[in-house]
Amino acid sequence: MDRDAGSGASKGEGRRLVAALIAAEVMIMLGSGCFAAQAPTFIALWSLSAVDVGLIEGAFQIGNGLAAPVAMVLADRIDPRRIYRFGCWLTLLGNAGFALFASDVASAILWRAVTGVGLAATYLPGVKLIGDRLTGAQQARGVAFYTSVYSAAIGVSMAMTGLVATSDPLLPFWIAAAGGAVALVIGWACLGAPSQRSVIRRFDPWPAIRNRPAVLGSMAYGWHCWELMAVRAWLVVFLVEVLSLSVVTATALAAAALLVQMPASLIGNEVSLRIGRRRWLLIIMPASAVLALITGAGGVLPVTLSLALVVLYMGVMSADSAALTAGVVALAEPETRGATLALHAALGGVLAGLGPPAVGLALELSGSAWLLAFAVAGAGALIGAACIAVIGSQSTR
Repeated sequence: MDRDAGSGASKGEGRRLVAALIAAEVMIMLGSGCFAAQAPTFIALWSLSAVDVGLIEGAFQIGNGLAAPVAMVLADRIDPRRIYRFGCWLTLLGNAGFALFASDVASAILWRAVTGVGLAATYLPGVKLIGDRLTGAQQARGVAFYTSVYSAAIGVSMAMTGLVATSDPLLPFWIAAAGGAVALVIGWACLGAPSQRSVIRRFDPWPAIRNRPAVLGSMAYGWHCWELMAVRAWLVVFLVEVLSLSVVTATALAAAALLVQMPASLIGNEVSLRIGRRRWLLIIMPASAVLALITGAGGVLPVTLSLALVVLYMGVMSADSAALTAGVVALAEPETRGATLALHAALGGVLAGLGPPAVGLALELSGSAWLLAFAVAGAGALIGAACIAVIGSQSTR
């Protein structure tokens, strides 16, 4: 699963590129956790139902998923840096728009979707920049570091929100808008010369679709995102309702749990490089599904044990993340890497967007049965493992 493409950048250039993209990623994603961290507050302010909360949080992911294919198709045709900078502008606009105009479910969905489109235009084009310029183990580790920061960036967003939202629930969105401006500066100043890429005169998705191992890997990633985003969207509410924590305390603990996901993702990728991605994923994804059920039963356990389970579950849940994306990058043909990542992003974004409202619907239909809610989330890990099981071992070494 470690196919090299091109001569690649020097190690120093590669490190600088990855560092710049990571710094910008954190700035771009400052708004990612602003709503989820304040879900209990907005439930009270706007009289939201559980499905409403899921739809607002899911809109961010749906916007990301639907826009990502367009961004990645364009990344095969023009300099990805241009798409990246446009995404920074949209991030600024979406967060500022929420702060200025969001007042109900419909307006919140609109501005969260715009912010999601901004993420789509930056996140996977960033992966493509790494994939185009780095090779071999440096490419795999660059992608792993970049993708693993996604979880940490959401944790930073939640921590920032918890610190500043006590005075004004919209202040975090203004700070997130400023983060988009900082990312734009990084995008202009630090991304270097244009990537070398094949010229594609006409978009043809079929070579990417016919790459069966990459498609199955992307399907597994999509169901992983279902679980990941469903739990992230509802974690603060779970901690408040089930463990009787204050919103401030729950937000801080959720942020800490999310920060665990970055090292978990990196460690998981390193393990996968040593024992094989397919073998690792078939171990860790079913383990995540089991922990989902145990965590969902946390209301009958002591608070300390329940919190420990949350942290453990968040780590295990992310231990497959970097391995999944790095595997798809390696399996993609260099000339269709953008199209392959477009499919990857679409499956990830759409299923990530459906996970939060699915959990919200489960909560409404069951009368807030959190065990069922976590079972709905954890089902994504089992389906993802089934996708990996179909991939031949020769394609996932």
